[in-house]
Amino acid sequence: MAIEIDSDQGVCSVEIEGSRHRAAIDSLRVGTDAEARLSVLYIDGRRLHISEEDAQRLVVAGAEDQRRHLMADD
Repeated sequence: MAIEIDSDQGVCSVEIEGSRHRAAIDSLRVGTDAEARLSVLYIDGRRLHISEEDAQRLVVAGAEDQRRHLMADD
């Protein structure tokens, strides 16, 4: 799964379950799945686990950052 960011056009595209989803970067949200302890991309009404590197790239490009910092279990 590769996340493609086109900064010139302000769009992001990603393939989810065989379908290509494309949306304006400023309409994207990056959040946290606390149970899986992963970042999540919300695009086109779908959610997708993504790497921290991809999460940071999206936020820098203009996606809304709704991530929460999780504490490690003792």
